[in-house]
Amino acid sequence: MAVVITWDDPHSLRLKATGVLTGEELVTANREFFATALDRFAEAKTWLSDYTECTVGDFPSELVRDLVEISVRVSRVNPRLRVALAVPPDLLFGIGRMWDSLAAQTGWESRLFRSLGEAESWLGRGAADA
Repeated sequence: MAVVITWDDPHSLRLKATGVLTGEELVTANREFFATALDRFAEAKTWLSDYTECTVGDFPSELVRDLVEISVRVSRVNPRLRVALAVPPDLLFGIGRMWDSLAAQTGWESRLFRSLGEAESWLGRGAADA
């Protein structure tokens, strides 16, 4: 399993998960990213989470709450972010809905999609931007 968070351009972030995704791996990747990129994150306009090439492993609900806590903390630095999650697997889609509901306090505009193309389109990105 791999979780990689990269900058597509100076204002666009992409999280790409592949293989079997565990909650611990996702939480760790977010913590490590924000430990080094929080200042730059203030300038981000969009975040695309791409889960189209992964399946779900161990993902207890307390780790969803950990992700929400991270999101709430960093939203203080950037409260205007647009977040799209491309989440085809049903179980992971449910986890994404849980995060989306609990993270509403961030003030971010967020949506879940079943395909990467729909998520990119909603963010105003295209496949060529990937």
